[in-house]
Amino acid sequence: MCADRYRIANDIAAREVAGQVLVFVPDQGKFLWLNESATVIWPALDDGTTAGELVELLRDHYGMLPDSVLDDVSEWLRDMEARRVLNRCVGATGGGSE
Repeated sequence: MCADRYRIANDIAAREVAGQVLVFVPDQGKFLWLNESATVIWPALDDGTTAGELVELLRDHYGMLPDSVLDDVSEWLRDMEARRVLNRCVGATGGGSE
């Protein structure tokens, strides 16, 4: 099943430096520093995950979160998809392919 799962694009390189993730986007020749919250959820994107699952990771890490956190995570996912850092798989397909 696929249902709006996000995963890191194949050509993206990332490394943790001083507690933050540094992402290289090769087709743009740019580096992106992820903030603390994005660094917490980044590893879950290796295998693919949903916005709701990422919110739960943040809740486990930080405890109480504002009600707007799902909107914030969804906006970040859309931004990273637009930058071609993440790929999104939509719908319910058998193999979970993109």
